[in-house]
Amino acid sequence: MQGKVERFHAGLNQTMSHYVNKYGNDWDDFVDYALMVHRATPHSITKYNHYYLLHGRDMRMPNREDLTARMVVPEEEPEDQGQVESHIKTLAERLGEAFDVVQKRNKIGRVKQDSI
Repeated sequence: MQGKVERFHAGLNQTMSHYVNKYGNDWDDFVDYALMVHRATPHSITKYNHYYLLHGRDMRMPNREDLTARMVVPEEEPEDQGQVESHIKTLAERLGEAFDVVQKRNKIGRVKQDSI
């Protein structure tokens, strides 16, 4: 397990090295962004990103429209409980499918790594 942690830290350091100043004293300003990149990047074996596996949907990335001023419109509560239940069912199905795929690909990845 320690090897995986070391590889993660190496990747995190490499990502942050492009943004941190030459003195390395502003690294804490960029940690959140580097972790967002890590969470949004698909894994080489599972082909899913960490955010999808946790939330059952892709990460919503900021875009130009997010930077414009908007009027706040209060959200209406769903008229019927069926919409909420339908969303929960869809989310559970997505996460179940992703879990099955990740489990299969992890087994394949372990076999490939053992043979190297």
